Amino acid sequence: MLVPTMARATVTTRLGSGTVCPGSEVDILVSVSDTMRNVGAISLVFNYDNTKLGYAGYADVIPAINNNVLVNASGGKVYISWYSTNPIVIGDTLLCVRFQGLNSGNCSLTWDTQNCEYANTMGNIIESNYQNGSATVYAQPAINSHPGNVSTTAGNNVSFQVSASGQSIAYQWQRKAAGTSDWVNLTNTSTYSNVTSYRMTVNNVTQQMSGDQFRCVVSGTCTPEVYSNAATLLVGHTTIVT
Repeated sequence: MLVPTMARATVTTRLGSGTVCPGSEVDILVSVSDTMRNVGAISLVFNYDNTKLGYAGYADVIPAINNNVLVNASGGKVYISWYSTNPIVIGDTLLCVRFQGLNSGNCSLTWDTQNCEYANTMGNIIESNYQNGSATVYAQPAINSHPGNVSTTAGNNVSFQVSASGQSIAYQWQRKAAGTSDWVNLTNTSTYSNVTSYRMTVNNVTQQMSGDQFRCVVSGTCTPEVYSNAATLLVGHTTIVT
């Protein structure tokens, strides 16, 4: 059993931070702020939200502990342990713990300090403070509301609008001309404006545009891009009153 005797000045063991998309992986750095000498045992435990992150392994282990380090996860906790009768010196990076993004949101990575300690080969505790980390799982692009069909008469301006969410989303409106099968990206012209905004306007519509369809492609930091439903422009004949 380890004897709780301080063997040296305090250092800080840190958890890093990172961002990830659902389905992708992020490495969280585990490091120490200063050099630890005569280390014979390591026992570290930290908590994570396993509804947002899934444990996916570890990487970049320092050579001094690589041969017999044990890293595993259970119940929203990551366990890191190592032991040797041959003392080592550690400093800076220990290893990286790898997570896969599951569901969007912020995830605190917090040390279980009651179960964290270093010891020398005599069993004396090597004092450390513990600094928490965090991970953010970005949201994938999503369409919250779709554009609706629009009926108007020639010469009017009409708008199509989409509501979307996600991390750093971008918009691109497309048109499928009546009687065709291809969707074509729109550019800002005298006819179409705000084609990379959530609300696109068709200016001075003509009778020939009747039956044209419009949709919006939403992309973001995370994949995949998503497509809104198609909305149809119907242009009626202008009634002339004499």
